[in-house]
Amino acid sequence: MTKNTSSYFFYCSFIFWTLALGWICFADKIAIHKSLNLFHSKGLDVFFQLITHLGDGWSILFISVILLFVNLRFSLMQITSYASSGIISIVLKNLLFSECKRPYYYLKSDPTFYTMSDFTYFIEHSFPSGHTTSIFALMTLFALTYNKSKLLLLVFFIFALLVAYSRIYLSQHFLIDVLAGSLIGTGTAYFVYKKLNHKLVKFNSPLIKSKSNHE
Repeated sequence: MTKNTSSYFFYCSFIFWTLALGWICFADKIAIHKSLNLFHSKGLDVFFQLITHLGDGWSILFISVILLFVNLRFSLMQITSYASSGIISIVLKNLLFSECKRPYYYLKSDPTFYTMSDFTYFIEHSFPSGHTTSIFALMTLFALTYNKSKLLLLVFFIFALLVAYSRIYLSQHFLIDVLAGSLIGTGTAYFVYKKLNHKLVKFNSPLIKSKSNHE
């Protein structure tokens, strides 16, 4: 495999960003949201309610802790990228774009709007999508670190995209929110990797092994 195998993950991401941005530039965000929510089923409801949790803070932190016992260097980079991208997302949500409403705010009175029972729809702080930010940051680091298989890189991208789409399927975010989150997550993780990967090379081992080496 070539050194730049991980670029396949970024090729897929670039295609997604280009298509999403093009659509956003030429269509209303509510119309786009309706187009992306044409198909629903009980099975899909359950699937996307489950998979969306993989992008929330507790899940990402749990994954980061597990990774401590796989590769300490990777986990430290993940924690750093998660914290950094999370701060950016929070600042944008609560300070710069606090007035942005979520899909439910606009569509709750629309008779064609699909709603799920026993599900909480949020209204405030739509931009950007925090779940998308977190999952793209994690999958970007996976793509940069475990890049020996093009198929595996495609799996990383599809996984990130599924979590991102779950935010649209569940009407918690618009496409523009997801697009912004994916850009923030990918960009932050890439920056952290480039800055810390070589500096943390001495931690390139599981946490337990790292401790034993110092005894």
